[in-house]
Amino acid sequence: RRVWQAFPDHPPYEGAFDEVVPHLTVAVAQGQVRSRLRERVERELEGALPLPCVVDSVSLWTCGTDERWRRRHVVPLAS
Repeated sequence: RRVWQAFPDHPPYEGAFDEVVPHLTVAVAQGQVRSRLRERVERELEGALPLPCVVDSVSLWTCGTDERWRRRHVVPLAS
């Protein structure tokens, strides 16, 4: 809800769902390293899920025309 409050013009999934369940998406590189990296990530996460953790903020990252990711905004969650 706090992320939506920070970006009210951009509801989660464009407002298509009444309930949104928080989750983590693990992204992998594109191109030739993608399959090797994906296999490694899957191997390391196998059996380790769910990950016990406390999340106190959410970061918005964007990819520029130079294909580099940069953190653009941080939304604090719990106080």
